[in-house]
Amino acid sequence: MSADSGEPHVQTIRIYRELPAETAWHCHREAQLYSLSCGIMTVETKRGSMAMPAGRVGWIPALQEHRARTFGTAIGWSTYFPPDLATRLPSEPCVLQNSELVEALVRRIATWPQERLRSEPYHRIVQVLIDELQSRPEESLQLPMPQDRRLVAVAWRLLAEPASRHSLPDWARWAGISPRSLVRGFKSQTGLTFGRWRALARMLRALEGLEAGASVGAVALRSGYENTSAFISTFRSYFGTTPAAYSRQSVGSPRGSRPDGSASAAITGHNRSLGVGTRRPQCCQTQSSRR
Repeated sequence: MSADSGEPHVQTIRIYRELPAETAWHCHREAQLYSLSCGIMTVETKRGSMAMPAGRVGWIPALQEHRARTFGTAIGWSTYFPPDLATRLPSEPCVLQNSELVEALVRRIATWPQERLRSEPYHRIVQVLIDELQSRPEESLQLPMPQDRRLVAVAWRLLAEPASRHSLPDWARWAGISPRSLVRGFKSQTGLTFGRWRALARMLRALEGLEAGASVGAVALRSGYENTSAFISTFRSYFGTTPAAYSRQSVGSPRGSRPDGSASAAITGHNRSLGVGTRRPQCCQTQSSRR
C-alpha cells in the first residue's frame, strides 16, 4: 500500500472486562488479531471453537462469523486489518504464539500520531507486523470446544470454575444428559476424553495465575489441586517445565498483566479506543441467535 493510499488503515481497540461477558454472533469486514494480557477467552466459529489464555494471539479472518466469551477479568487488545492487508495471513481462525515484537509493534501502531497515519514509516511498521505474524508458529496446546449446547454449557462452567470438585456424573446430571453421553460427546466433538479436557482447561487457567505472579501453591488450589506436587507433575506433563520455571521465564515476556510493557496499557495510556483512524470495526449483519 502506498503512503498516499486512501484505503482504511489498521486500527486497535482495548479489551477491558471486569465481569464474565459474551458477545452475540457477529463478523467483521476486517480480519481480527487479538490478545489478552490477563484472563482467558473462548471464541466459537462455524468451524469449531478454541480457548485462548493470556500470552497468545488469536486470529479471525475477515467475514468469519464468531462469538466470544470471557471468564472474569479480561484485559488486552484487538487489532483489525483491512482485507487487502491480510492476504498473507492465515485463512482460517487459529491461535498463534505471541512475541515481544508483536506486542511492541501493536503498541507502536496503536499510539501512532493521527496526523502521520498516511506516512511511509507507518506503513513499513504495519508490514513488519504482518511479517512477524507470518513467522509465528501456531499454538500447539489448544483447548477445542464441543458443539452440543449442553456440552458447551459444561465446558464453560469448567473453565469458569477450575477448582470445582464436581464429578463426571455430577456434571452430566447438571447438564441433563447421561454420563455415557457426556463422555462420548466430549471425545467425538473435541478429540479429548472428558478427564483430559478438564485437566487441560485447568492448566490453561493455571497459566493466568502464574503469569500474574501468584505462588505455585495458590495457583494449584485455584486450579482444583489440593496437592501441590500433583499439580506440578501435571503441569510438567503439559508444558515440559515446572510452574516455578514457567513463572521465571514469563518475566519480561509478552505474557502477564504488567501494565508497563503491554500493548493494552499503551492504548489506555493514550486514552484512545482506536489506534488508527476514527471508525470502529465494521460488523456484518448476522443472526441474532444460533445453536
